[in-house]
Amino acid sequence: MARAVMDFKSDISGLIPVIGKVVEAGAYNVKSNVVGFHKGELRVVISHNRMLVYGTDDEGEIKALVEWMIQKISDARKAG
Repeated sequence: MARAVMDFKSDISGLIPVIGKVVEAGAYNVKSNVVGFHKGELRVVISHNRMLVYGTDDEGEIKALVEWMIQKISDARKAG
């Protein structure tokens, strides 16, 4: 199975609960501060310093996923 691993330059712990709320069927684990969800055929797991994407290693598909997540977070922050 193809997968991609991305390490973040900074700690995103504060965004993980937000991601868990804004993505459909996001599963947020409070104890470990990890969120997981499916986006189409992709399975995504995000921790404070890393994002794992299972189901693809296509850079364009991963870039589109990241842009989608940024938009979801931005929309949630604007909504307040």
